[in-house]
Amino acid sequence: MRGLSTSFSAIADAVTRLGALGTYLANLRDESVRARYTELLRVVAVADARKTEPAALEKLFEPADRIFAGLNADCVKSAMDRPMLV
Repeated sequence: MRGLSTSFSAIADAVTRLGALGTYLANLRDESVRARYTELLRVVAVADARKTEPAALEKLFEPADRIFAGLNADCVKSAMDRPMLV
């Protein structure tokens, strides 16, 4: 059972790190982007993979995947719109 609790601890740590990174990135942008980062963290934090059958995990995280893809596309666009510093 120890390995199982270690796994949950690692997952909680990953969610915490996502929240910290999301907060940092969100603070560089406007309110609408900050709201999307908040929603991403909320969706990931409340997803209970422990109670989900393996076959249903993809569906469980589908909303988070969709939000993340949009944020990632926005991040790439934002980076491309800025001049490169040499």
